[in-house]
Amino acid sequence: RVQHDDWRGFIQRDHRAFRMAPSGVRADKKLAMLTVRKDGLALQFAPAALMEDRDVVATAVKNQGCALKFADLDMKADKELVLEALKSDGMALQFAARRLQEDPEVISAALQQNGMALSLVQRRFRDRREFVLLAVSQNGMALEFSNPLLKRDREVALKAIESNTQAMQVVDPYLKADPEFMMQAIAIHGAAMQYAASYLRSDPGFVMKALEKNVWSFGGAARELRSDPEFVLLGMLKNSMALEFATAELRSDRQFHQLARRQDGSKRLKKYLKSMPLSSPQ
Repeated sequence: RVQHDDWRGFIQRDHRAFRMAPSGVRADKKLAMLTVRKDGLALQFAPAALMEDRDVVATAVKNQGCALKFADLDMKADKELVLEALKSDGMALQFAARRLQEDPEVISAALQQNGMALSLVQRRFRDRREFVLLAVSQNGMALEFSNPLLKRDREVALKAIESNTQAMQVVDPYLKADPEFMMQAIAIHGAAMQYAASYLRSDPGFVMKALEKNVWSFGGAARELRSDPEFVLLGMLKNSMALEFATAELRSDRQFHQLARRQDGSKRLKKYLKSMPLSSPQ
């Protein structure tokens, strides 16, 4: 029969042994503290008496915020403990007492740590601009969970894009069709171009201005522009890197290579063109 002292040795060597230990061993506060300090979620294997022990719970949530799920109800209503849990994982908000889920300070702490915690916030708080700004500043994709009106708020949308370009997916279509907004978005991340309204991605004037602002935007322009030799050459006058985003067919076209060399005789371009596979002569 394995004795208590033997289990202590097992747990000290490998904290995962705690979950398999007899209840009497798991009731040992020192062993429980040792375990949750390394794995907060192991709190679920502790006896009820330790789930309501503030020292044990505080240690567990400091390691893993979502260990709050296994704490006693009184612990979930302890604001100080909940705030400690949120420092580790904003998603722990879902396990806080309802009263604390409505506390602005608690909500702010959750969103600052993980913007996606906005998905856990009650709908009436998602309407509040200050909370949405906090969320999208940490993770732009949190914009998905905001009030629809805030998805067309320029400041909110741009803040989301700064954090994550893919937030453009959930920006209101109204903004995606707005040339001024899209130019601001492209200045932040050229990849934003791919999410612009189709009429903008096909507009030569808009695309050229965007290319000047951020050459990476050319990759999101309409195919007909990226396959147009004259347009690509014009873009290369603005930024030679525009060639990178021309269609593969154009980049391997022998006649285009000749035109590009005439326009730009730099060693850099010659080296780049030399590395490109050429299409077979007709």
